[in-house]
Amino acid sequence: MEWKELFNKLPAAEKVRICETEAKRQYALKNFEVASQFRKLAEEAKQNASNN
Repeated sequence: MEWKELFNKLPAAEKVRICETEAKRQYALKNFEVASQFRKLAEEAKQNASNN
């Protein structure tokens, strides 16, 4: 099973946690563009969680 399939099966709250953690890690590594993308993914996951 691919990581994308596993990720998509996670509950929304877990997706948010993972994306926020990875955004912080990327920011610490000074990968600001990647960190920004993970922040956006976290926001989308939060919105999806509140809509469901």
